Amino acid sequence: EVIKLKTVSNEMAQFIIKARVEKNLKQSDLAKKSCLDIKTISEVERGGGIYNAGDINKIAKALGVNIPRK
Repeated sequence: EVIKLKTVSNEMAQFIIKARVEKNLKQSDLAKKSCLDIKTISEVERGGGIYNAGDINKIAKALGVNIPRK
């Protein structure tokens, strides 16, 4: 049996990148603000990485946005 893990959609990744750039933040800045690894931020922004609701919530809070989840 194959278990399909939920991944970060490209739409979600693009939304996060756009929100970060609008706030003039580098990935490292967002990593610090959201208490996540820069590696995690990079994986989320690339899209296709394993979806982790906790990480997405931390990113949303750090950016002050509601991230659309599709």
